Amino acid sequence: MATGENNRERALIKILDEGTICRIAAGEVVVSGAYAIKEMIENSIDAGADEIVIDYSAGGLSAISISDNGCGMTRDDILMALEHHATSKLRAVSDLSKIKTYGFRGEALPSIAAVSRCEIISSVDSSLPAVSVKIEGGEIKSVQNAASTRGTKINIRNLFFNTPVRKKFLKSENYENALIIEFVTRYALAHPEIKFALYSSGREVFATRRNSTIEEVIASIFPQIISSNLIKIDKTVDLGEYGPLEVKILTAPPHITKPNARFQYYFINGRPFKNKTIGHAVYEAFQRYMPPRQHPVVFMFLNMAQRHVDVNVHPTKTEVAFACEFKIHDALKSLISEGLITSSVIPSNLKIGETPFYTQKSYFEKSSGEAGLENSPLPAGGEKENTGNLLFGREADFNGPGGPNSLDIQSSNFYVNRFSKERDAEFIAGAPAGGGETKSPDGQAEKNQFISEGEDFKPRLNIKKILGQSFDAFIVAEDDDGLLIIDQHVAAEKVFYEKILAALSGGSFHSQTLLVPHVYDLTVSEFEMLKKNYELFKKYGFDVEIFSNKSIAVRALPDFLEGVEEKNMVFEIISAGIEAGKTDENSFCDKIAARMACKAAIKAGRVINPETARMIINDLSACKNPYFCPHGRPIIIKLPLRDLLSRFKRSL
Repeated sequence: MATGENNRERALIKILDEGTICRIAAGEVVVSGAYAIKEMIENSIDAGADEIVIDYSAGGLSAISISDNGCGMTRDDILMALEHHATSKLRAVSDLSKIKTYGFRGEALPSIAAVSRCEIISSVDSSLPAVSVKIEGGEIKSVQNAASTRGTKINIRNLFFNTPVRKKFLKSENYENALIIEFVTRYALAHPEIKFALYSSGREVFATRRNSTIEEVIASIFPQIISSNLIKIDKTVDLGEYGPLEVKILTAPPHITKPNARFQYYFINGRPFKNKTIGHAVYEAFQRYMPPRQHPVVFMFLNMAQRHVDVNVHPTKTEVAFACEFKIHDALKSLISEGLITSSVIPSNLKIGETPFYTQKSYFEKSSGEAGLENSPLPAGGEKENTGNLLFGREADFNGPGGPNSLDIQSSNFYVNRFSKERDAEFIAGAPAGGGETKSPDGQAEKNQFISEGEDFKPRLNIKKILGQSFDAFIVAEDDDGLLIIDQHVAAEKVFYEKILAALSGGSFHSQTLLVPHVYDLTVSEFEMLKKNYELFKKYGFDVEIFSNKSIAVRALPDFLEGVEEKNMVFEIISAGIEAGKTDENSFCDKIAARMACKAAIKAGRVINPETARMIINDLSACKNPYFCPHGRPIIIKLPLRDLLSRFKRSL
C-alpha cells in the first residue's frame, strides 16, 4: 500500500516550458531594477558608446530608460539578441580566457524582456529608419520602423509585472534608488572617457563630461572633502610569471573614513569587481590608522593580463578570481602602506563642531600609570623645570642653534639613556628615530646603528619655526603654508616606538636581570598564548619562567628597560606579547615596541622647554611615518594658511 502511494506521488522529470525557463533565468540575472540598469549599461559600453543617458523612477520598477550613441542594431540583430545565449562577444570556449567585454553570456536582454514590458529602438545609421521592437513578458508584440539617431534606446515599464512574488522580496524604494546610483557611479569611474547622465524621474542626479579624468569624475559625484584630499598611488608591480600589474589608487587619508564600505570601488581591466582578498589587503594597510568600525575611502584601478583573471564566477559578473590573488594582496598592501606615508594624511580644515575619532576620549583623561602635570616626575635636583625659557616665553627658531644634540624627553618611566651611552647610539635622541648621523667625539659624522646600510634619510617634515606650546600638551609650529599642531605625547611615543623597534629588530640589546623577579597569575587563555610566543620572549631579552599552569615569573628584561621596577608596567609590556598570540616575529616586535613606547613617552600636561620641543620635532621628522602613532592616532593637525586667510576675509 505504501509503495503504491509513493509511486503515485513520485514527480515525473520533464522539460520546462520556454516561459518558465525565461522567468527562472531572469531571476538569476535581473534581481532588481538596479541590476537591469547595470546589464544595459554594460551593453551600451560594449557597443562603443561615448554617451549614455539613464532615467528611472520608483527604484526602476515603474520605468527605466537607457539611451546610447553606440553602434546600434539591425532588425535581425534585435530579434537574435532576444534569444537566450545569443551574443556577439564569444565564438568559442577559448575566448573566455581573454574576454574584454562586459557581456558574453547572452542572457541580459531576454531576461529583462521576460519580466517586463519593453521596447527596443535602435539604428545603425542616422540617415536610415530605425527599428522598434516591443516585447511583453518575453513575447514579441510588434516589429516596425521608427525615427531615431544612431544608437540604441531601451524603455522598460512595469518590471516584474508577471512575477509579483519577486516584488515582495525587494527592499525599500530608497534602497533601490541608492543601488542604481551606486551601479552607475561604478561605470562612470571605470570609463571617464564616456559621458554619463543619470536622472531620477527627469531630475538630474549627476552627470560627467566626455573624456574626463578619474579625478574629475570623482569631483562630479563625491563630496569635496573626499575629492580634494585624495592620496594618489600610481605604480607598476612585477608579479613574475604573471606579468606586470598596473596599479592606480586614489584614497582618502585615514582621518576621512566612512561607517560602511560603500565608498570603496575596485576595477580590473576596466571592470568593476569584488574580491575579498583584495579588500583584505586594503584593510590590512589601513588598520593601524583607522578608528574602530570605520572603513577607508578607496578607488582602485588594476590592469593585468586578462588570462589571469576569471570573470565567469557569478551570474551578475560582479565577483572575479585571480590566478595569483596572494601575490596581488601582498603587493597592494605594501603599496598602500607606503602611500600613506605622506604629508597629505595630516588632518586639516576640520569643521567647527566636528569631533574626530581620536578625540572621543578626553585628552587629559589619565589612564593607569600615566603622569599628568600634578604627578609628572621632577628633573634631577628635585625642582620643577625652569619655566623662564618656556616656549611662550621666547620664540624658538627651528633652524637656529642651541640645545644639546640629545633629547632627554623626560625623566622617563624607564631609562634608555644608559643603553644609549653604552653602545654609542643615541637611542632616544640626537640621531633620527629611523637612523641618521650622530657626532663622534672628534666631531666626525657617524652612521647611526639603527639605519639600514645604504638607506637614505630625508626629513619628512619641513618645520620653519616653533611658535609655542599650548595647553601643556601641544607644540605649535609653522611650515611653508600653514600652522602645525603637534601632540607632544603622541610625537614622543612615535619616536620611542621606531627606535625601540629598530633595537629589537637589530638585536642591539642585552638581557638585564631584575633585582626582584615579578610573579604574575595568568588566566588559562593568557597562559596558552604565552606558551605560543615563549621563544620570542626569550629571544628579545625577556626571561620568563613558567611556575605552573597559571603563574609566571619575569626575571629579566631587555637592558634598555633598565629602571622598570613597577610591577604593573612590566606586566603591561609582557601582556602586549601575550596578546599577540601566535604570530610572526615582526608583529610580535611591533606590539612590544608599541606598548613600551606608550609607557615611555612624555605625557600631556607636561611643560617643556624650546630645546626639548625642537628635538622632539627633529626626531619625529626622521621617523619613517611621522604622521600617525603606533595606535593609529594622528600626530599632527594642520591649519592651512589659505584657510586662515579665508576666515579673516583676506588674501595674499
